[in-house]
Amino acid sequence: MTGALVSLAFRVRSRRETLRGLAMPTLAGLLSLVFFVPGLTWGLPTGDVNRYLFGDRTPWTGEELVALAGGLDADAAADVDRSDDAGVFLNDTDAERAEIIIRYRLYSQQPDEMLTLRAIASMAERRSPDPQFYTYGGLWMYPVGGLIGVASVLGFVERGGLAFYLDQPSEFAKLYIVMRLYAVLWGVVASVAAAVLVRRITRSNVLGLVGGLVVAALPVVVVAAHEAKPHLPGAALALVAVCVADGYVRRGRCRQLLLAGFFCGAAAGMVPTMLVALVLLPTAWLIRRSRGLTARGSDLAIASSLAAGVFVATNPFLLLNLPDLASNAGNTASHYQLSVHPSTVGSAWNLFGVATGRLAGFAGAATLLGGALLVKGPTGRSLRLLAVPAAVVLVGFAVTSYGRPMDHARFAILPAMLCAIAAVVSLRLVVRTLSQDAHSFSTTLAAALLVLATAAFGAKELEGFRRNAAGKDDRVRVVMTLNQLDGGVLRLPADPAPYAVPPFDLWTWQATLDSEPDADVDLRRRVDRRLSWADPRLSVLERKRSNEKPSD
Repeated sequence: MTGALVSLAFRVRSRRETLRGLAMPTLAGLLSLVFFVPGLTWGLPTGDVNRYLFGDRTPWTGEELVALAGGLDADAAADVDRSDDAGVFLNDTDAERAEIIIRYRLYSQQPDEMLTLRAIASMAERRSPDPQFYTYGGLWMYPVGGLIGVASVLGFVERGGLAFYLDQPSEFAKLYIVMRLYAVLWGVVASVAAAVLVRRITRSNVLGLVGGLVVAALPVVVVAAHEAKPHLPGAALALVAVCVADGYVRRGRCRQLLLAGFFCGAAAGMVPTMLVALVLLPTAWLIRRSRGLTARGSDLAIASSLAAGVFVATNPFLLLNLPDLASNAGNTASHYQLSVHPSTVGSAWNLFGVATGRLAGFAGAATLLGGALLVKGPTGRSLRLLAVPAAVVLVGFAVTSYGRPMDHARFAILPAMLCAIAAVVSLRLVVRTLSQDAHSFSTTLAAALLVLATAAFGAKELEGFRRNAAGKDDRVRVVMTLNQLDGGVLRLPADPAPYAVPPFDLWTWQATLDSEPDADVDLRRRVDRRLSWADPRLSVLERKRSNEKPSD
């Protein structure tokens, strides 16, 4: 009887400790919404664009646009090279104008978001579960399609054809909101996972909360949570895998390594670039092996097989369409050329600094580099586990960074998270070196300063989304400038689209491409330190009124 009571008391105590341990991670997840939700409606298509595109003319209906253009143009993606079309007028005919208008009525100001919707629409039209687009994984595509279906049943989204959405761009905008909310959900998961991991390493509830908040406040995470793309969800799943793998390093339970394999496969199933997460499995296994602890090779083999199985199960058509996969890979590779020279290091350093707000990123990187080699005990083993995937991703990120725009930083999202976690861990390491008081005021103060410093950079990105959602971004100034001119030839660096240039009167202005890097174009996105497309700094050539008028 006494033994039963003692056992019951320990169970109650264990459950209380578990609930207490979940309190701070849960709070971190809730507070992360402060960084993710404001400005979520930025850059969405709207019918207001008609007054800029048509001027005083009566806007064309959706049916008229479909009849003229024949549907969505196949080459409207952001990364399509149109340099061979330099000097060619883009809006000479009504059909060409219709293609441009369709982009402005349906595309958001993030050039890649439409890729998901086009793939989902293609599956529906073909009545096939094959998306025929493999840059994003099935764990992104299929849940997004399911969420859109649920939103339709609930009445939030109204389903219709292309002509319907062209007449009602605001209804199409709701599809973007559904996708972005899916990304936000995974942002919360990333914040909770970071809080759990930091709390386990530091044994501090306060630092656990700080870890979750610092990860949520990273500029690259703030941007990714506002975009309907799978990079944040994939990184969140990889971070969960890190948590589970860290548990395996500490306790050596086979099921923990298997669960880590499951989440690694899920991360790759969300976005194939997260296949790098698989390095966690041999890393965790080798860390235990180096200590002479139980680490069976069969466990590693099963975990790796499970990861591969999850990836294939969530992307069943990928291996069945290797020619298409090779084509997608070739198109992607053409935009991310490998380069190894001093300028490459400088570009990667700059991009990673902007992605992390510098302090959290560089302090965390230094902690991973030094701590993984010098720190002993469980903390050192955890830092080594974090350091390996961070290093692998950063090397790949660095060699593809030269000449890339700021939004290339999205590929550093996982090492950014891992470095932010390491930066919080370093606070405990430094304070323990200087003081025996593990819960000293210095720790709390340093943690608060780290959160504020990171949040200051994340807030700049967040403010860009807020300004855009409120209609106060730089595009408004550009449109007003164009309206004050009499028209003529408008030289552009890219196809007219909401993510490339602000809307302009398609009958008053005659658009042409001039894609040379130093070309004296009329509209250009100036180089700035923003990661997102929400509030770009645009330059407008202030020129005299042109006597060259396009014909109607």
